[in-house]
Amino acid sequence: RIYRWYAPIYDRLFARMYRSARLRSIASLKLTVRDRILIAGVGTGLDLPELPLAVVAVGLDASAAMLKRAQAANRVAAVDLLVGDAQRIPFANAAFDVAILHLILSVVADPSAAFCEAMRVVRPGGRIAVLDKFAPDNGASRTRSAVNAFVRWSGTDITRRLADIIDSQPVRVVSHETALARNYQLVLLERREAATPRAVPESNIPAPCGDGTMVDTSRPEDGFEAARRS
Repeated sequence: RIYRWYAPIYDRLFARMYRSARLRSIASLKLTVRDRILIAGVGTGLDLPELPLAVVAVGLDASAAMLKRAQAANRVAAVDLLVGDAQRIPFANAAFDVAILHLILSVVADPSAAFCEAMRVVRPGGRIAVLDKFAPDNGASRTRSAVNAFVRWSGTDITRRLADIIDSQPVRVVSHETALARNYQLVLLERREAATPRAVPESNIPAPCGDGTMVDTSRPEDGFEAARRS
């Protein structure tokens, strides 16, 4: 409901504010036209103009109103925009080379589940770009916690720690820097192979990080295309 209200005004409020940070985050990925890209929490599509024109990508968002704005602004022909939950991503294991998580881990109810899902759908060796307003590793200050009590109504949480979200995940931090007066963090991560790799489910059964629909395939590229067509 909050993001349905945000949809008509989101770009006017935040497009300019976040643009430089988005550019830095996407540049760190060193994208090529061969990369299969997932943007979880694509919103009104502010990341789309920064993608190479020939990429194949999917933008996922729980808000149909936000996606409607993204569709109107989309100029990248090979980007599909789908209504879906970042905590239950409807794609096969290792379906993507890259995941972009901009300003989504502070919004979803369970950020650990959302990150785990992004890890699941990115192939080993793939990259994940994170941009968000995390609390310091030593925890949120009393002031930050007090402010959070008021900002939660706007649909975000400023007390979450990145370390808690990525804990125990097979991931390597490639780079980690701050942005926007050090209030935001830009993180580039590399997906490593888990100690015991998870196979793509043989049937439509719960996903490892949630209960989203899985694509029944043993070939990630088939899963990607099947999910796009659906």
